[in-house]
Amino acid sequence: MPISEKFRNQSSTAGSTHFISRATAKYIGFLALAIITFHWKTLLTDQFTMIIGTEGVNQTYSWLHTWIRSLWSGHIPLWDPNAFGGRPFTEEMAAFYPLHLLFALIPLNKNGVISPHLYYEYIALNRLLGAIFMFALVRELRRSHFAAFIGACAFSMGGLLGRLLWPQYMEACIWLPAILIFVLRSLRSEHRGGAMVNATLAGACLGLSALTGGAQFSMLQGIFVMAVILYHGFAPGTWTQGRWARLSVLIGIFFLTAIGMGAAQLLPSIQYGHLSLRAISGGWFPLTEKIPYSRLVHGMWPGSITAGLVPAGAQEGGEEPWPYYVGVFPCFLAAMAMWKCWRNPWVRFLTVCSVIVFAITLGEFSPLFGVLYAAVPYLWMIRGGARFVYLLSFSIALLSAFGFDRICTASGERGEWAPALQVLKWISVFCIIALFVPVIFTQITLGIWPCLSLLLILGASACLFRLILRPPQPALRAVIALFVLFDLGAFNWVAASKDELAKTGDMYVEALSMRPAAKFIEDQPGLKRVSVRLDVDHQPNVG
Repeated sequence: MPISEKFRNQSSTAGSTHFISRATAKYIGFLALAIITFHWKTLLTDQFTMIIGTEGVNQTYSWLHTWIRSLWSGHIPLWDPNAFGGRPFTEEMAAFYPLHLLFALIPLNKNGVISPHLYYEYIALNRLLGAIFMFALVRELRRSHFAAFIGACAFSMGGLLGRLLWPQYMEACIWLPAILIFVLRSLRSEHRGGAMVNATLAGACLGLSALTGGAQFSMLQGIFVMAVILYHGFAPGTWTQGRWARLSVLIGIFFLTAIGMGAAQLLPSIQYGHLSLRAISGGWFPLTEKIPYSRLVHGMWPGSITAGLVPAGAQEGGEEPWPYYVGVFPCFLAAMAMWKCWRNPWVRFLTVCSVIVFAITLGEFSPLFGVLYAAVPYLWMIRGGARFVYLLSFSIALLSAFGFDRICTASGERGEWAPALQVLKWISVFCIIALFVPVIFTQITLGIWPCLSLLLILGASACLFRLILRPPQPALRAVIALFVLFDLGAFNWVAASKDELAKTGDMYVEALSMRPAAKFIEDQPGLKRVSVRLDVDHQPNVG
């Protein structure tokens, strides 16, 4: 079969119907339950918070209030009067992102602010949307419903997306699977009109990502899409007369639509950038000038490669040690896909992409990142290689779906899986020995989190061993799903205990305590421009 036909077949939907099947609806319900479980601390109790830190309180949460009050007063939220004596609101806040309208439809709470629970629910909603988009992408690649469920959980609750506190970045990150769905449909469409419509829809999704204010992740999404299109164009057997002309048209439609959709956010930011500074390593720097290489965010340490299996205690390093941990079992499945599904063009692409992206995340340790910094225009705006880990965790999550289905197709064939069974056996032996060594030799200590990682590796090996020996029955699928959710939930360190914050200083509470002072200033006649110095570290957002 020609590669071009394989490419189309591997990226076609499993069913021709345009309606959501009963099985799909069931798994979307499971994803919703999984997200609630992942966010149990903030959704099911009142003892934890995600409105923490100077950026979480003074920026994202406070920006939403400025946005809401501007809409309620009948004004488009274009100006922020509370920062630097006033500045364009679109410089950082997503002033035109449509999902923010949900906040404008719900009244403020008794304290006159956005209900923290509403804020937590909105973050969970975005995570659910990302999971649904990933589920749909895996189904677009003709994987099973359960494989799509595993991939969706790994993407939305693992990796960089699982550790984000900033809604604008999460809002941007969730759109990559949706973008790729329409890109794949555009590439495989037999009709020019259908290809152009899908390229437009893909561009619209990237435009929505840009409207969130997370421009750095929108850039990464654009880079990934270009890699997909070029891979499709250069794949053996895909060459036909006029093919590159058609791909050029689709690329043009895609990016023009994305720029048009995101223009309301991008153009004011570009214009304001010529007049503003940004805080980077070493102090302030003009926003529109290329950041010197020595002042970029340092990359991940080489030891971060172990973070795929041991997220706690691994040498992630750097100023932004973002994880690519998507769970032990999905990581094992991704390795199986690389081993057994290498002939699949998408597995080859995702594997090579993972290797290249990991090399880029090493930042100053990687000559590849240095070459890209020097050669690719505006790549410096991403500020460092560490954020490329977003594409790494996405690729591993997608590979896990291929690995699960490949095992299921040959489950029970011991001869084919003999090497894997041997590897799993020795991994299990190593984990058991590592767990019991501190018991025998008391002078050797092992941290709590590494111990948990060893137990999870042992459990993932057992699940994979059982999956290889026999076809997965509903009971085994349920055990695997619960294991993956337990794994991802155990390393969900985003929410903070309110009791602990009360001891060290809760910035949300401090900001609320400033409301009488802000009300006093607002009630004064004339201009309301006041310089306030508070003897608190960090200063609450009085505005």
